[in-house]
Amino acid sequence: MLWPKQHGRSRQRQASSASDWDGNVTPDCQPHPSILRLSAKLNWEQAREPLHWDIDTLKVCGMGPEMSLANAVREQLGNECVGLEPCAVVDTAIKEWARGQNLYENTVNRAKESVKCKGEIKALLWYQGESRNTMLKPIREIWRG
Repeated sequence: MLWPKQHGRSRQRQASSASDWDGNVTPDCQPHPSILRLSAKLNWEQAREPLHWDIDTLKVCGMGPEMSLANAVREQLGNECVGLEPCAVVDTAIKEWARGQNLYENTVNRAKESVKCKGEIKALLWYQGESRNTMLKPIREIWRG
């Protein structure tokens, strides 16, 4: 089993937020029985958007790049299972991800838990958000027009 981990400060906002998301998922982000996610309670379950719904509970979650990546990896691996370990939290400062801080320690603990069932971590996806960049138009404005 392969475990790409997802971390980041502002993930999930690039595609949409749940407040204006119609629930439709693009074909490359569709769930598949061989793509799993590690839940907040450390249980493996089928992955589907929004991937971080129980991880980042204080913010609205939308779609991110993780399911597209997982589907592409799955197609390359054939029948092998792909496990996703979501850890990202919206609007957090980079210093909150430093060693010894809660977000860092939670990520390390989740990583240790994820490999207990004989999987191995092969990739790390750090999706750096755009929330601190006031120069950019919100993505929904760009897509609408």
